[in-house]
Amino acid sequence: MSKDWWDSCRSAIEKIYWDRTPEEYQNEIKGIADGVKARGGQVFDRDVDYIDILAINQIYEYMTRRDYPLKGFHPLKDLLHIGTILRSTALSKEEKKYAADFNSLIPAQHCNAFIATGNATTNGQIVAAQDVRVGGWWFPYYVAQRWNVIIDIVPENGNRFIMASAPGYIWSDENYYQNEKGIVIVETTCYQGLWKNTGYSMAIRTRRAIQYSENLDQAIDYLKEGNDGLWTGLYLLGDAETGEIAHLELALYHSYLSRTFNGFYWAANNPMGTGVRAEENGLMKNVEGFVLKILGVQSAYGFYTFKYYDATRDAKFRELGNKYYGKIDIAVLKEKIMSEFPITDKWTMDIKATDTQLMKTNSLWTFWGNARGMIWDVSNVENILQGGKNVPPAGWTFISGLPPDHNFNVPANIFDTIPENNDVKWEHDFANDFEGRNFYYANLVSINNTVFAAGLDGNLSVLNASNGETLWMKKVNDFGGITWINVDNDFVVVGWENQSCAMDKKTGKLVWKNEEARFISSQPVFIDHKIIVGSRNGDVYAIDRTNGKITWNINLQQQNVYPSIDQIRNRVIVAAENQCYAIDAADGSIQWTFTIEGLIRSPPRVVADTVFFGSTDTNMYAVNAETGKLRWKNNTGWGILNTPAYSENRVYVGSLDSRLYAFDAKNGKLLWSFAGKAALHSPPLVYGEYLFIGCDDGWFYAVNKTDGKPAWCFAPNLTINDDIYNYITTPVVGNSIAENGKVIFSANGNIYCLDAKTVEREKVISEKSFFASPQTVLVIGVILILLIISVTSAFIYRARKQKKIKKNLVPSDTPSPQGRYNTT
Repeated sequence: MSKDWWDSCRSAIEKIYWDRTPEEYQNEIKGIADGVKARGGQVFDRDVDYIDILAINQIYEYMTRRDYPLKGFHPLKDLLHIGTILRSTALSKEEKKYAADFNSLIPAQHCNAFIATGNATTNGQIVAAQDVRVGGWWFPYYVAQRWNVIIDIVPENGNRFIMASAPGYIWSDENYYQNEKGIVIVETTCYQGLWKNTGYSMAIRTRRAIQYSENLDQAIDYLKEGNDGLWTGLYLLGDAETGEIAHLELALYHSYLSRTFNGFYWAANNPMGTGVRAEENGLMKNVEGFVLKILGVQSAYGFYTFKYYDATRDAKFRELGNKYYGKIDIAVLKEKIMSEFPITDKWTMDIKATDTQLMKTNSLWTFWGNARGMIWDVSNVENILQGGKNVPPAGWTFISGLPPDHNFNVPANIFDTIPENNDVKWEHDFANDFEGRNFYYANLVSINNTVFAAGLDGNLSVLNASNGETLWMKKVNDFGGITWINVDNDFVVVGWENQSCAMDKKTGKLVWKNEEARFISSQPVFIDHKIIVGSRNGDVYAIDRTNGKITWNINLQQQNVYPSIDQIRNRVIVAAENQCYAIDAADGSIQWTFTIEGLIRSPPRVVADTVFFGSTDTNMYAVNAETGKLRWKNNTGWGILNTPAYSENRVYVGSLDSRLYAFDAKNGKLLWSFAGKAALHSPPLVYGEYLFIGCDDGWFYAVNKTDGKPAWCFAPNLTINDDIYNYITTPVVGNSIAENGKVIFSANGNIYCLDAKTVEREKVISEKSFFASPQTVLVIGVILILLIISVTSAFIYRARKQKKIKKNLVPSDTPSPQGRYNTT
């Protein structure tokens, strides 16, 4: 991009859009420019100014205006489709190629979206998702692959909202929004039709809709108000408070609207409204569509015909919506609808997904990259794509906004050089030739020098911990997503979407299966001859470990159950949404409930008489295991999604703010913190003198548990290196295990065994409660009272005796050698 070219865009965009931008957003644009300038941001050797920020917000609408210069119906419109953008004398050869590719995009297949509610979903909740697709070489890299930022905005007026966007933007551009009132708006762009020179751009209309809407009527009105017709849009909207969803198509003069409380809608750049289709296609496109239909080119004709027909993605959305009707939740949406081909194909670059529960806590799921593992190859455009790099998929990431009243000063990050530990004892490849292996990891358990690994490939691999040799392997999960495992005695217990089962740990032979205990959301745990599993539908199941039959079952009316065990009190400690429960392991009765503001997204840690867990509200909690009363809490810089670790009266937890924290387990005092370069999703592990934890920056760290100083690190593949490519990484999100001086973890489709550089000390004294129990307090109190009584009695006795002695003393005229008084 040349200076003359950018200057011409700036000048034109300022003239067209600045006066049509409300003052509120003008001030926001100026504020962004001032912030960039203050940080030294420059373009073409000058400071960035507000016109640059305005231009990047409106550049695609501006280019669309130049690409489609005719604002009315014209029979020669498509024949004359040459784009006046090429008229500029400032265009270089590369810029002409850029503009030509903009003009010659394949039919507008730039996004997918889906929304469902009522009897189409598991509990009547709204679920919604959108992805970004590509239509030419310029769009996938500069938009779909770099627009990977979730922006959380708390405006002075209106609603707090979240959008998928890029730095410097006041609107999404990808067109994914959700706000604190439970309104979700997603959009897929259709073929450009008529437009006019007055009114609001899509940037302003969508921003106002999400910022100021509290119901669907308001959102629809804001989208329609002042519509200038540019970017013919197909919108899906939802209201989490009422459960209503809507399908809105919006051209310049025509619109199409459908609303329901039960069912599903999809958007795949193919409008259904006859008026909208006529307006966007014109005469020649309808003729083109008719010819393509005769030729049977289904993938294209559906976009251009006067009457609506399913294109390939439309047909797949319809098929999957009906197939999973009544069973759709966030997991099915992620794994079985948005990730299916051809909804996700080689052109798909991300997915954003949410539901009613997540919207209430300003949270969502994102998948950066292609969910089917396909990598868009930039090698054929390296000569024209400046800075182009292949971007492997990074996997699903849970993102949650900060609490409104959050006040925490994150310690300054000091990144010293950390020695690398490349002493790899063995590694096991379970992704084989899968192109998307970058986000593949396995859940790990070890016992008796044997490693059990449940990978995202759906296989359970059992390995010799000494050399990595495969002992046996079986396919256990054909649904997709995470497989949860644990090992006890002779069994390995497996939980996934369709069932829970027990397998002989030596052979893999099936011992029993239970298809009622399904939709498993966390690792199975063991207590009192029972196996406890939690479901994402809110169920807690106690299963007889011998025969697999359910002993008891309760539903907590929550989503995503994460169980752990309190052996001392024979209780199951369960986290579910914003509550922590103590449940009697014998009969499933609830003993206490502790409620917080945020979500708990991992199993609690029970140590003696205290329950530790973190939350998306940024806090680390310590709760009395007997009574469920708060002992202490302390906050961090962002949400906590992993299970804490404990050692020697210290509790450790990783935060999304990139830091590993050590707290005094007794009072919650912060002892130290260690900073990575990205979020910490991996649960910390204590072994020997070190804490082990994986980081989204691509590194696996060993940190001294006493002072937080890094001991060593290891990178499986791609890492964040403090440059503009900080979105290209191999996240290390799985758990780790350690024994016999080795630490084992998984990432990049491999399981790695490293020399831990430490060994576990033999524990001479078992870790006991660091808090006095009520019984202990009573005993100590009685002892103190008795001691006080004894001391007081002795004092009184001595005082009386001294008084009696004094009465018997007789004065003497001549002092004796012993003193002034003689006794008789």
